[in-house]
Amino acid sequence: MPAAMPEFDSAAALEAWGRGLAAELPRFAVLVLEGPLGAGKTTLMKGLAAGWGVANPEQVTSPTYTLIHEYHRGERSLYHLDLYRIETGAQLDTLGLEDLWQPPPAPEARLIAIEWGEKIAAHLPRPYLHVRLAIPTPDRRELQAGWRR
Repeated sequence: MPAAMPEFDSAAALEAWGRGLAAELPRFAVLVLEGPLGAGKTTLMKGLAAGWGVANPEQVTSPTYTLIHEYHRGERSLYHLDLYRIETGAQLDTLGLEDLWQPPPAPEARLIAIEWGEKIAAHLPRPYLHVRLAIPTPDRRELQAGWRR
């Protein structure tokens, strides 16, 4: 993981942190992105996608209504989920996510990043990286990250 960088004063800085994080992740990783609306989860995703090598930042948008966006390039895949609208375990079961939780065969690489993923933490494979964003002031973001085992 990149060196601790608890505060960001711009979207570009948060995106750059995401690029650095992606470069240090193993070939199979699950991330939970937690934070209030407007905290920068999708901005962080733009950096992750670019750093993982599957999309340019401008191609990355929030999958709030579609629930999942997929990005693929070569043997690398990124699955960007937004579970804001998921309220129950039954709704989650209809998404068929179980297959994503299995590591892909080598040399494939898979990154799964889940906005509002704290809703399904009990269903996630371990370990996963929990990234929490906060908004202490309108022009600053704070970030905490750690592996949950």
